[in-house]
Amino acid sequence: MDIQLTSCEKWRTCPTSTTETSPQLNTSNGEELSCHLTWTDLKKIKIKHFETEIQLLSSRNVNYNELPTYYLSINNLLAYVLYTAGQTQLSVSVWEEILARDSGNYNAISNLAVIYFRQSKLSKYREYRNALMRIMQVDDTKAKVRAMIDKAHAIRHFQQDKRDFTYMDILIKSAELAESVTCIPERAEWLFDYALALYRKDAQLTSTGAKPSETYHYFKNAVSYFNKVIRVQNGPLNYKALSWIFMSILLRHVKGRTLCEVVDDEDMRNMTAQDCLEQALKVNSDDRIVQRRAASEYMYLKRYSEALCLLDDSLKQEESWFAYRYRGLLRLEMFKDKDYITDTVQKRQILLDAKNDFEQAINLKEVHADHSDLGYTLYLLGDYNLAINQFVAAVNCEQNDNFDPSITYCRWAECLYAIDEPEGALRQLHLHKQTRSQLNRSTITLAEAFQSSRCERCNGIDCDISQFKFCLSYVPGYVNVLSEMTLPSPPISHQNQTLNKTYKYDFFVSFCHDDYKWCLELIRKLEKDFKIRCCVRYRDYDADESMAADVTNAIQNSFKIITIISPESVKDKLWQFELMKSMEQMITRSCIAPIILRQACVPREIEHLSNIRLFRGQFLKEDWSRLERFLKG
Repeated sequence: MDIQLTSCEKWRTCPTSTTETSPQLNTSNGEELSCHLTWTDLKKIKIKHFETEIQLLSSRNVNYNELPTYYLSINNLLAYVLYTAGQTQLSVSVWEEILARDSGNYNAISNLAVIYFRQSKLSKYREYRNALMRIMQVDDTKAKVRAMIDKAHAIRHFQQDKRDFTYMDILIKSAELAESVTCIPERAEWLFDYALALYRKDAQLTSTGAKPSETYHYFKNAVSYFNKVIRVQNGPLNYKALSWIFMSILLRHVKGRTLCEVVDDEDMRNMTAQDCLEQALKVNSDDRIVQRRAASEYMYLKRYSEALCLLDDSLKQEESWFAYRYRGLLRLEMFKDKDYITDTVQKRQILLDAKNDFEQAINLKEVHADHSDLGYTLYLLGDYNLAINQFVAAVNCEQNDNFDPSITYCRWAECLYAIDEPEGALRQLHLHKQTRSQLNRSTITLAEAFQSSRCERCNGIDCDISQFKFCLSYVPGYVNVLSEMTLPSPPISHQNQTLNKTYKYDFFVSFCHDDYKWCLELIRKLEKDFKIRCCVRYRDYDADESMAADVTNAIQNSFKIITIISPESVKDKLWQFELMKSMEQMITRSCIAPIILRQACVPREIEHLSNIRLFRGQFLKEDWSRLERFLKG
């Protein structure tokens, strides 16, 4: 009798032999695997309401056959939240279900390996670790992109109401890979995720008063990628419909925007925002997400009855923060429209319904905007003290990236005037001006930082080290950095004490994203061979500091600085900033050692310094000894 294996069982039965060029996993520490349970970005996040998060993620009605990447991301995140909430067995069950669908899912396998390592079930840990090792030998673009988007989705889930885009560079890389794969419908999901991030950046900047010239970059690229989603053969209809809706919103964001400058298709060039919206509903009018997004746009067009019907239909399919919020906003617009309803009793009922919608939205997710809008609704109802309580809650809440927080202070001031508190009202108006000014100042800084940001917080999966043809085997007379290559994640080095007691770290390594994996192996070997301590990018940075401050502190607190030179690094903005900060230290001490990993023009600032040139990623033994003397000197 033939026995049919489930996909979850298949990877357990794969042969264990490996080739000489395959990555070697560290057998001693499961915490070095890169996954939800070890990502630094998620460790910084405090989940306030586990039950709400679990309910929201569990209720997502996503079909694996229609949206495989989204399905995997949602369920990997659900398993992570379950584990963090102390429901370990349930989390294990979810990750095993993922492997039943996608037997090569990097993150599900890694998360299970970490759990078993933490439980000291070392035979189970090795089983999953070895499975991951076999899978990573295969050059599988789909598996790589799924893993990358998985991480971006997890970070975005907790950042979506903040003015932060630390996941953006992951999506840039996944979109680049999606361009190279033309034969699978799933690529529509990958392109859509990047387009959506560009749309959100455009929305953030326009909501804070950015000039059209400052947002054009995001508008143009977002439209371009949404258009690519629409043209993916056999791609998911809901993503095609949503792409039309988001193009409609992008056109509405800034007066005077048109598609004629950013698309080549003659049928699209003259389409208006309303044309895009109608096209979306032609493509897929039954999808719950399409319904609520289309309804939000109908509100701006004053098509209130159609918007209300769409939101009601969407909520019948799935409870949604977005749908409750926009139904509340819709009712506020209906109340303010003097031509829509004139009856006083009806107007009050609309406000009461809006109040209920905002309360439902807050039950699902707390953000600044909902508390502020609920407070404004209470103010209109004459409940001034309750309104002020909501304004207090709003300013103590995390900002929403599509909401101007300065509006809250104006509303607060109106409430205070209504209860005869003019002094307090003036104070709130002052805070309004102050907040507005801060937003205006930060808008350009946000745009510039985003445009120059290619300093990826990657997990190493997408760092294709094979493209550089480094030597992986032993060569007499050379020291091979990659001889003990492991999964790409920062080494655990805190057991090493610094040799130089004046500094917190013995050395700092400056590198670009393309050299990420090689540099981590260099750090491991330096720490192991020389018993010294490195300041590792991201791992040793302060969670509450800006990137610029973290880099500055790291360099100032490191005795020596190794700067890795390659064709990619000399063009990298973060690397250039690190070089600038390193040169500031050279004024008072000799501390920089340039290492030429691959042939490139050495920057003028350090061309006078003695450097070390590598051969296919390897050090001459004499140069390795020279580097040791430099680091310990």
